[in-house]
Amino acid sequence: MLCDKAMANVPREASSLIHSTAALKDRAVKAGLSSEEVQAIVDSNVSSIAQMAFAVTPPGTSPTEQQVREFYQDRIAINMGTITSTKLLIFESHTLVVANIKSEVGRKDDVSSHCVLPSAERDRRIQDQQRRLTGLRFKGDEEVAFSAYDLVFTMLEKDTLTYLHPEKFVTRRFELLRSHQNIWHLTTSHSQ
Repeated sequence: MLCDKAMANVPREASSLIHSTAALKDRAVKAGLSSEEVQAIVDSNVSSIAQMAFAVTPPGTSPTEQQVREFYQDRIAINMGTITSTKLLIFESHTLVVANIKSEVGRKDDVSSHCVLPSAERDRRIQDQQRRLTGLRFKGDEEVAFSAYDLVFTMLEKDTLTYLHPEKFVTRRFELLRSHQNIWHLTTSHSQ
């Protein structure tokens, strides 16, 4: 019993967009919520988009103004902007949870599918690495390509361990150069 309580307090690494606190905060700001309002959501122990989808109303139903007010429980001053932005965040949360479930059903059996780590979560993890690994600059040859994070994220999502060749772990600079080579260049000819 004591072990269960200890395990419940261990922070779980976000494994997808809908389970990421950073992604929830990013979506909340994009929906128009202030940093104080976003913090009030996180302080209510709603730490992911998946939790936000069920915090006020179940998916498929639109929250009322009263339900939004009750959710914040007088922790912040609520105005019409807070209510509409929270409703938008809840709608997006419902949509993302349903889309995630549909994609997981199709992806579990597909061995060749590739997962992409959400940018807000990737940025959070890079900042955490910079704090932990103070001797590295994370610039130039020490900056890891975003595709490397996606490779590891794919293994986590599929819950499989596979060997990844070292040549797949390139620098961010090389990744950007390679992507620029794939861009079509428009060439105009001057005729008289």
